[in-house]
Amino acid sequence: RHRLLIDHGSAQGVREGQAVIDAHGLVGQVLAPMTDRAQVILITDPGHAIPVRVARNGLRAIAYGTGEIDRLELPHIPFSADIVVGDQLLTSGLGERFPGGIPVAVIKSVHGDDSATFAVAEATPVAGLTRGNQVLLLSTGQPQHSDSTQTPADFVGPPEPIAAPTPEQSP
Repeated sequence: RHRLLIDHGSAQGVREGQAVIDAHGLVGQVLAPMTDRAQVILITDPGHAIPVRVARNGLRAIAYGTGEIDRLELPHIPFSADIVVGDQLLTSGLGERFPGGIPVAVIKSVHGDDSATFAVAEATPVAGLTRGNQVLLLSTGQPQHSDSTQTPADFVGPPEPIAAPTPEQSP
């Protein structure tokens, strides 16, 4: 498992799922906020996956943690896909967990899979997963604390859909 503990928690507004970055790129996301600390799952954890895109051409893929601190894997890449060693991977924004455009990794190799049906790309994370001591938590703009004075009547939702005209109402 690739996890770390940060010294801020729900008392400081930390929420589950918040993206965690350092000065170089994506570190992971908040897995379990507690009152005064929070557990972060790193992008290299074998239970973690990130929707990414190649900065050079926009090709989208999923990068999976491998359990090795310096390696991500992108399986099931079509052989015809334009992905080469040195390509930079950014978050794609799909799934809305991570904002788009955050640096994630750099492709270090591309080779065929065991079935010779797809290519597999391996990438090296750009964040300082073992060498940093400061991280930044990104907020999605959602309120961090609920307003206890709001009642259900205070909520204004989307308007009711307009019903399609019945045959009698059509001109």
